[in-house]
Amino acid sequence: RRTNQARPGMESKRAKTARGRRILAKREPQLVENPKRILVLRGQKTSAIVNNILTDLFMIAKPHSVHFKRHNAVHPFEDITPLEFLAQKNDASLFAFGTHSKKRPHHLVLGRMFDAHLLDMYELAIQRSESMAHFAASAHGGASAECKPLLLFHGEWDHSPTLAAFKVLLLDFFQLQRASSLSPIGIERVLVFTAASSTDQPTASAAK
Repeated sequence: RRTNQARPGMESKRAKTARGRRILAKREPQLVENPKRILVLRGQKTSAIVNNILTDLFMIAKPHSVHFKRHNAVHPFEDITPLEFLAQKNDASLFAFGTHSKKRPHHLVLGRMFDAHLLDMYELAIQRSESMAHFAASAHGGASAECKPLLLFHGEWDHSPTLAAFKVLLLDFFQLQRASSLSPIGIERVLVFTAASSTDQPTASAAK
């Protein structure tokens, strides 16, 4: 974790224009924080599976998400700087980055930013996937694209520091706005995250 700290003796920034004052005002702490914004982007090479997952993540998080469909020569585990720049530029504290290669097929990186710097990130290998469009095209139809999901965590999520931290990240990603009440009739989509203690590896599945 890295943070920017003002050096002793530095004066606080003061905007000289109306536009500058509006920008600084948006960066100040709010009584009610706005939902986290998610940056969704592709690596230098992706697959159809990865692209579909990125599209689904973008749709679920709308309108609090931005999707870059062009390929980007970004390698998060080698140099996080480009991602930090894009996240700050788009006011995003979360990111989903997809990539695909022969040695590492169908990979997804989920991460969080704090103070415009990387807080943590996790790389996931996609073994099997069905897009939301697949469920929508089925005989029973599917949930609307922007429908917010109900999250269900099953297994040993709190028995491992790594899994516990990853659970917090998943909550940040999919619980963009906490609901004050819940109607069973209104549940259209459920995301189930399972952690098996024998392998200490999480899995995820979705149901309409």
